[in-house]
Amino acid sequence: MKMTMKTGKNNKAALIIASIIVVSGAAIALNLIPAFPLIGGAGFITLGALAGSIIGIYLGLRLGITAVLITLIVAVQYNSSLITFFGPFFFMPLVISFIVAGTYYSGKPHYSLSILATLYVVFIAVQYPYILNYLGVLVYDVAVTAGLAIATPYIIGKKILRGIGSIIAGVIGDHMGGNLAWVLNYLYLQGNISQLATNPGFQANWYKIWNMSAYIYPIERTILIIIGTIIILSTLKPWEILIRRRISGADNY
Repeated sequence: MKMTMKTGKNNKAALIIASIIVVSGAAIALNLIPAFPLIGGAGFITLGALAGSIIGIYLGLRLGITAVLITLIVAVQYNSSLITFFGPFFFMPLVISFIVAGTYYSGKPHYSLSILATLYVVFIAVQYPYILNYLGVLVYDVAVTAGLAIATPYIIGKKILRGIGSIIAGVIGDHMGGNLAWVLNYLYLQGNISQLATNPGFQANWYKIWNMSAYIYPIERTILIIIGTIIILSTLKPWEILIRRRISGADNY
């Protein structure tokens, strides 16, 4: 009996380690695949915009934090634009999307949606009153979040649909995390907030970038959501059967 219990614990530990390695590897691979150019700066958006969602859904919050740390460490080695663009806030898109997707998939959508709503408020607050000139940049994110909130009671009880909802929430979380990280780095750490306040030319360019992104980023994020949905539809059920159900307390990790 003792030998059986010990063997079971060893198998569980091995399964947990293997799952972290597999999901971390997938997240790192996504970070190496360029998808879209960054608006307003050098570099590119990779399919790593899905990484936080994937980690949160497949590993959950408790195990997923290890995969997040591994992904961050490796990703910055191969995508230097993360540091160039976001500075010390480079971790925000991945971490926020991980938390948003993980909480949604764990059956706590009110936390996930509340985090997104808080991001919108903070994003407006750190740029007020200038953001009044490009509020359109929030239309897509707010509309998708509102739609998800309306659909949540109908999809939260079905794992596949909940997974798709988590992808949607995570992609929006990644987008807003990246937006906020860039604003904090570019305006406040790099000191450009003074130019925004006093330089009409700088203001015009700043408004142009954000208004342009209001049309381009929705297309890019929709494509990412579609790609994430395809991943969920093809892999979530096998993962649940082969991995999560074999780990005691899988619904809680």
